[in-house]
Amino acid sequence: MKKLKKGFTLVELVIVIAVIAVLAAVLIPTFSGIIQRSKISADTQLAKQLSTLAADADTIQEFVDAVEADDNLSVNSLVAQAAGNKFLWVEKAASHSIVYVDGSLKPIGDNIPQDILTDAKLWTVVTAANQVVNNAKLNYFLAVDSNQNFVLNNIVSFDTGKNTLKGNLTIQNNESNNAADLNGNFAGTITINAPNATINQNGSVATLDVTAVAGNSLHVNGFVKNLNVKKCKIELANTAYVSKLTVKATEAKVINGGVVAELNKDRGVTLSETNFVKSTGTVLAATENSGINAADYKNNNFAISIADRAGLENFRDAVNGGATYQGITVGLTADITLNDGWTPIGEFARAKTAQGFQGTFDGNGHTISNLNNKGYVPAESALFSNETTIANKKEYTYGLFGFVSNATIIDLKLTNVDIDIPSNTSAYGDSVAALVGYSYGSITLEDITVGEVVQNTSRIAAYDGVGGILGRAYGDGNFATDTDVVTIMDCQNYAIVSAGEKAGGIVGLISNKAKLDINNANNYGTVNVTAEGLVRNQAFAGGIIAMVGSPAEESKIEGSTNNGNVTITSNLANGQYFADGIIGETSTETGSATEVATPNTTNNGTVTTPQAQA
Repeated sequence: MKKLKKGFTLVELVIVIAVIAVLAAVLIPTFSGIIQRSKISADTQLAKQLSTLAADADTIQEFVDAVEADDNLSVNSLVAQAAGNKFLWVEKAASHSIVYVDGSLKPIGDNIPQDILTDAKLWTVVTAANQVVNNAKLNYFLAVDSNQNFVLNNIVSFDTGKNTLKGNLTIQNNESNNAADLNGNFAGTITINAPNATINQNGSVATLDVTAVAGNSLHVNGFVKNLNVKKCKIELANTAYVSKLTVKATEAKVINGGVVAELNKDRGVTLSETNFVKSTGTVLAATENSGINAADYKNNNFAISIADRAGLENFRDAVNGGATYQGITVGLTADITLNDGWTPIGEFARAKTAQGFQGTFDGNGHTISNLNNKGYVPAESALFSNETTIANKKEYTYGLFGFVSNATIIDLKLTNVDIDIPSNTSAYGDSVAALVGYSYGSITLEDITVGEVVQNTSRIAAYDGVGGILGRAYGDGNFATDTDVVTIMDCQNYAIVSAGEKAGGIVGLISNKAKLDINNANNYGTVNVTAEGLVRNQAFAGGIIAMVGSPAEESKIEGSTNNGNVTITSNLANGQYFADGIIGETSTETGSATEVATPNTTNNGTVTTPQAQA
């Protein structure tokens, strides 16, 4: 019987494989080329759309915000589809633009000047560590929070924008005379081994390990929680705040012009005037048993000077990283205009355990303008809730300062304020004002002006505890003073103040046995309470203060005037409404006769409540 042939012979199989290989060699590149060209075409079209958004943005952060706000785009859209190609944010002195380039940074597309990249700083937006390439001309902007570890083999800039790098960042290269900036929030460890580089740090870093940065040095301008230095040169700017600095090698050189909260050194390391230069900075304390006498490095005349927005942001990031600045004066030396979406100084949840800023902030008569919450998203750690929180929602504080304790703020103007935090979102504003959202312990506010004297355009709107200058102030026995005092002197508010529950022209609420010492506090803005979404069916409005709870003995408001109209509107059938030109309501403890004295105070505005309208 004839046997049937089964399968291929070995020779035939080899021939088939060879044919397939030839076809693959011919067809795969063809298909790959078609796919790549298709992706380039899509990228080119997208580049035109991105260029339109870039034209209206002053910074790369504003550009990324605009992309995220577009319903048809996301930050992932900023990563080119075609392999090796990139969208570049081209930063020049006169203008900014988006350019689509190939792997050699050659522009792709029609009518693009080939010299457009000349004399420009080139940024590429990244969402993952594998998008970093070995190119000394590219700088990186992180568009998302990331837990990944990034490695830079060139001396280039890295900026986290509003996001946080929770993973680690390594910078390693022997390039000569290269400079780079590190901006943003780094919650992991930054390791620098770049012996010939100049690196400028701004923002906040959890741990900064410096193996080598030689002659040109690392300039620390912002906040570093743990700074470990070996064979390197470190310069701490006036705005620098280092929680703990450890010198790990005698060959290290530190020039201190800022604040070192705790100075430490490894065993066997010797500190001298050549490797730890006191300069104009100060050391607050030394690690126990380190052999360092902190008094040798303390500067009793030390003060911080802030001359621009970057300096103010560094100060903000230091406070938000845990620096209290207790006993230190921080002063402005120039007017400052803020970017949209200001993150408060003291972005903390309202709790007794938080500390916030505890020093003196002196505006020196300067103006901070454009304070607003446009696009601001509070950190998860800044959210809180209590028994009066609207069901299924969270609250957060907001202002130039979100949270302070035992602080002094003087001689400052805030103009073009636009704070609008609606209550119909998952997180809403409670303890909100232009200057300070929430104060714990004692606070002194003096010579503060909010809004415009002529033709005011400033406004502050949130749900509860809303004030023109101060949102909420609580006294508490947690501090070492017998009585916590809220001192407000020579302060003026012109901004419109609105709330759902409590709003005051100067302060929303003062409570918890704090003593009021208020003199010459004058409100010119209208105060409006809508009494919507109330948890307790009560609403409070005051020309000076909406509500005072359990004031300490000898509390007073004197020589103060309200010139704005105070109004509560409501559709509630059984609501309780408290409104007045000076204090909307004073609540005292059971059996206590403590009231707030109001000598020489005047109300020139009208007071309207739902009862009066009926």
